[in-house]
Amino acid sequence: MDHLWHMNNAKYPRAFEYARAVFGLKSELLITARQLGTTMVMTSQTIRYRKPLTIFQWYRITTKDVTC
Repeated sequence: MDHLWHMNNAKYPRAFEYARAVFGLKSELLITARQLGTTMVMTSQTIRYRKPLTIFQWYRITTKDVTC
């Protein structure tokens, strides 16, 4: 939280990383990658800060698999 009780911009990527890990575990992508002897790499991340997130405000992170 910053001095205005908003979520600090540095906290968003951390929350996204946790969500990515949960997505990988629930979808079994991490297990499959380990069985294949490979890893998953995030090649880019873009964040657009649209509205402030204040203290005690609930938020939801949704994820999806985008493959080439």
